[in-house]
Amino acid sequence: MKPLTNALKKKIQQCRKNKIDIADLIVDVDLKGADLSYCIISNIERTGCDLTGINLSHSVIGGDENKIPKFVKCNLQSANFDSATFLSHSWIRSCNARNANFRHGNFHKVAYEHTDFRGVTFCDSVLKIGTNEAVGALFDLNFFQELVKGSPYEVTLKPKDVN
Repeated sequence: MKPLTNALKKKIQQCRKNKIDIADLIVDVDLKGADLSYCIISNIERTGCDLTGINLSHSVIGGDENKIPKFVKCNLQSANFDSATFLSHSWIRSCNARNANFRHGNFHKVAYEHTDFRGVTFCDSVLKIGTNEAVGALFDLNFFQELVKGSPYEVTLKPKDVN
C-alpha cells in the first residue's frame, strides 16, 4: 500500500470541492484514518485492510453497476459512515465494524454478512434486514429492542456466548 501523502490529500480535497470521483486516486493507498468525507467514490475494493477511523461521512459510494464496492475482512472500528449513501449493490463482509457510526446513512444495497456491528449507531439509517444480507452479523441486543419499541409485541432476546 502506498501512503496517503499530503499531496494526495490536497488532490482529494480538490476533487471533493469540485464533486469529482476519487476512486482512481485511492487505489492501493493506505486509508487508515483517512478523511474521505463528502467524496464521490464510484468504486472501492478493500480486502484485509486496516481502515480504523476512516471517515466516509456524507460520501456517495458506488454507482458503477459493473463493479461492486467492497470491504471484506477489514478492520472498520470507529469508522464514520454518517450520512453515507451506497448507490449500488455493495459488500461489507466479515469485517470488524465495532463502534462505527452508521447514522443517517443509506445502506439498503449493502450485504453485511458475518460483520461485527456491536457498539454501532444506526439511528435514522436505511438498512435492509434480510437473511441473505445479514447472515452471521453481530449486533447489540439493544438494536433488536429498538426495532420492536412501540409495537404490540414483546420480544425476549437471549445472547449467545459470543466473544
